[in-house]
Amino acid sequence: MGTTDTEAQPRRLWRWLRAALILVGLLLIIGTLVLRGVLAGMEASLPDVLSVADYRATAKQVSRVYSQDGVVIGEFFKERRTVIPGDRIPTIMKQAAVAAEDGDFYDHAGLDYLGIVRAMWVNLRDGKFSQGASTITQQVARSFYLTQEKSLKRKLKEALLAMHLERHLSKDELLELYLNQIYFGHGRYGVAEAARFYLGKSVGELDAADAALLMSMVPAPVRRNPIVAPVRATQNRDRVLERMKREGYIDAKAERRGRGRVVPSEPQAMSEIAAHRWAVDLVRRRLKDALGGERLKTAGLRIYTSVDREAQAAVNQALVEHLGTIEASPQAAVVLMSARTREILAISGGKDFGASSFNRAVQARRQAGSIFKPFVYGAGFTHGRFSPTTTYPNRVISYRGASGPWRPRNSNGEHDGSQVSVAEALKRSLNVIAVQALQKVGVAKMTDFARRAGVRSPIPSNLTAALGSAEVTPIEMANAYATLADDGGFADPVVIRRVEDPSGRVVHAERSERRQAVERKVATQLTRLLRSAVTDGTGRRGQVRGVGVAGKTGTTNQRGDAWFVGYTTGPARLVAAVWVGHDDGRSIHGTGGSAAAPIFSSAMSAYVLEPQDEVVEETAHAP
Repeated sequence: MGTTDTEAQPRRLWRWLRAALILVGLLLIIGTLVLRGVLAGMEASLPDVLSVADYRATAKQVSRVYSQDGVVIGEFFKERRTVIPGDRIPTIMKQAAVAAEDGDFYDHAGLDYLGIVRAMWVNLRDGKFSQGASTITQQVARSFYLTQEKSLKRKLKEALLAMHLERHLSKDELLELYLNQIYFGHGRYGVAEAARFYLGKSVGELDAADAALLMSMVPAPVRRNPIVAPVRATQNRDRVLERMKREGYIDAKAERRGRGRVVPSEPQAMSEIAAHRWAVDLVRRRLKDALGGERLKTAGLRIYTSVDREAQAAVNQALVEHLGTIEASPQAAVVLMSARTREILAISGGKDFGASSFNRAVQARRQAGSIFKPFVYGAGFTHGRFSPTTTYPNRVISYRGASGPWRPRNSNGEHDGSQVSVAEALKRSLNVIAVQALQKVGVAKMTDFARRAGVRSPIPSNLTAALGSAEVTPIEMANAYATLADDGGFADPVVIRRVEDPSGRVVHAERSERRQAVERKVATQLTRLLRSAVTDGTGRRGQVRGVGVAGKTGTTNQRGDAWFVGYTTGPARLVAAVWVGHDDGRSIHGTGGSAAAPIFSSAMSAYVLEPQDEVVEETAHAP
């Protein structure tokens, strides 16, 4: 009896279904084998896991420059980051990170599978990678090892790396890497820099509201930070606070207190960087040579300097007050230092660092003019060729020059032929006497004296050197006069007291050994003569009320450079060199006495706090 069509149809359907199931099974097996092979290959190529110790040693960190009193006055960086060990990051900060970014962080092995399914559904619905499901571990993997590219291959690598990291690092170590590495906007990386910039706090001072605010920025730091969008930042912070309460990290009272806090809408990091850019520029120049530019910008160094914020404020204010009163608005440079220690207390290399970073205090070589005359007379005193009472005729004399006769003249045009003493000539800055004195002592001896005092620039080997034809920098002239102020003791100028690495180890320091370079008697004689130049001579506008000052003006041909270099003669022995002029050498329509000396006077008057002590001390040291 044959089989009917009705009975045969189910059997055929079953055979087709069985074949289909076998085919699907085979495809699944093949697909699984292929996937396992791909994953095995990808896993074999996974990089070695960066240890926390290695990260601390190699992460790019900001180096900071500190004033004498420990205030930050400058920074060097590629990335503004300060690495904070995990045990110094407050628990509330870690809890805020978990609540905001990965509620199951302590429970999963690197991946949030429910989140992945949810994100896949959204991405399929939208037809693009519009949502992710990244755990903190995945974010660490992406930050250290991958790009921000949105592709299936990159997400697969990220997942493998996350599981790889979980096998090699603890949860606390992952959080340390995460909280030090993430970007918070405005060039700030890691919680330490974010806390300092947005809140004006150290990491250890953060509370729940602070931590919630910082973590609320992470998904989109450029758009979510409180400086750009304070209202949105407040709303996002409050959402994180609510999550922290839901996770049991804070109670309702702490949440309400946090919600009531007004977010700061301006940068809170207290900084004096703008006021000290020239000093920091000098530090950079010196450390670039000593340690290398790359290390300076990435090693997280702490650079302690001799810069005195009060001295710098006094210099800055003096420049603002006086430069505007000089015709044609010239540039200016000032170096203020201690003659006793040779530490640089303040420095300015120009009117506006933002407009021009050319540091005229250390880079610009300009003709010295009459500020060079003390070295002529000092050489004569040293070698016994003349004394302060020796006289020369105040008249024009013709000398043989390289291009014909040379007839130097006094700037005041007075040449009455009278006999004028060396002391009077220095006080009145008479050119014709200085040239005669140099001819008497010899250029070689004068050059040797200037070198011992601290002049390092080339000095012309002819009589024009008496009138300051040498091109010098303000910093070297300040140091040369400091030798006279310090009773003839020479030392190199210093600005860097010490440099520490993040562990506190000293890696560099500037040392300056003092040696007796000029006879004490000669230095004392010159100080007395330079006092007269300030009290009764061309430097009268360099006086400081109640304080003894010795100094000398200088003005070059066509008034292209105006100088005043001087020092207080009491126990502080403060020295300052002031130069005023145009970079292109145009006339400033002023002299050292009218353009530079008032800047010296104003800066010193503002900085010297106890002038009565200086008067007593100066009298005691008078020769």
